[in-house]
Amino acid sequence: MTYRELKQYIQYLLRERLPTQQLEVMLHQKFAIPFASLVFALIAPPLGIRSHRGSTAIGLGIAILLGFTYYVISNYLAIVAQQGHLPPFWAAWLPDIATGAVGVGLVVRAK
Repeated sequence: MTYRELKQYIQYLLRERLPTQQLEVMLHQKFAIPFASLVFALIAPPLGIRSHRGSTAIGLGIAILLGFTYYVISNYLAIVAQQGHLPPFWAAWLPDIATGAVGVGLVVRAK
């Protein structure tokens, strides 16, 4: 579904008093997941320019670890929100916020 179709369907389900948590998480993820590429673009330069005393694969390993961590946190929060324990907005955007904070920390540290 497009963003508009999904939003209209959620409004219909709300009028019918049916649960919408799962669809609301999907609605917010339509913007949060693509935004993650910008967050990871923030992380890449500090990892690429870091001087390594050992192998140059350390930056790649850290990037893979961060990507996997993002994926796990994103899926966990989506499940928590679908159960109604967390607002869908925060479930979709917290992984981006947390990863962005790591990226900002790496940029500041790289200077």
